[in-house]
Order: sequence, then C-alpha cells, then structure tokens
Amino acid sequence: MTEQFVKMYQFKLADKTNESSFLATSEKMDSFMKSQTGFLYRSLSRQEDGLWLDSFYFTDRAAAEAMEGRFEQFEEAGQFMMLIDPASVVVTKADIVSVACTMGDAEAA
Repeated sequence: MTEQFVKMYQFKLADKTNESSFLATSEKMDSFMKSQTGFLYRSLSRQEDGLWLDSFYFTDRAAAEAMEGRFEQFEEAGQFMMLIDPASVVVTKADIVSVACTMGDAEAA
C-alpha cells in the first residue's frame, strides 16, 4: 500500500454558531483543500452528541504538513476557526495502513 495519511479534527461548534453558517464556511474549505497537492478527500461528520469530526486524507504525511503551512494564509481559514470552540479541539494524525472503499463503484456501473 502507498503511504497515505489522515488528519482528523474532533470539535464542537463555538457558542452561538449557526450550523448553516458553519456548513457554508466549510464548503469554502473544500475549494481550498481541492487545490492542495497530495489531497485525496475530506469528510465532515456530525456525531449524535453534537461533536463534529473533520477528516482530511492525503497521499502522504509531507502533503498534509505542507497544507498546514498554507492553511493559515487561506482567507477563509480565520472565519472557519472562529466558528469552532478551540478548547474542544482534539487532533489525531495517522498513517493509513489499509483501505477498503466502494466510493465511485456505483458511478462506474
């Protein structure tokens, strides 16, 4: 398997953050991420307890680290971060060792 890498951010929204505003700002993040070298995909999930999980998949660790350096320069990054409770953020970084995926199979059929 190739050396893929994932960064996951678990967090809750800041007090008084409107979920629809958060999702609209999140869409701008998608545009930024798609322009990053080595970016594979992003998934944003909401857990039953209201916590969010934002997962970013890259071709390798170096690509993820390079994105981090450019993120702070991204105009909407500050807007996105203001909508998140900073005290709630938990970051997980991991090398991917196995992948099973059917995404795209339905499109090919």
